[in-house]
Amino acid sequence: MSSVVIAQLNDTDANLIVQLIKKVHGRVKILKGKALEDFHFGQLIDKGMESENVSLSKIRAKLRK
Repeated sequence: MSSVVIAQLNDTDANLIVQLIKKVHGRVKILKGKALEDFHFGQLIDKGMESENVSLSKIRAKLRK
């Protein structure tokens, strides 16, 4: 079985969670910077695929970051 955990944590807590996951032989990937922005932009795309209306202001706000 495979699971994905998505959480916003400060660096100290994130390091603690990473250590715990590695102890149980799990794989960890931390998204920061551009990768995190891409993740959020992907979420907007997914939301847009569910409905025909996505606020242009929300898209502009994400692109400006």
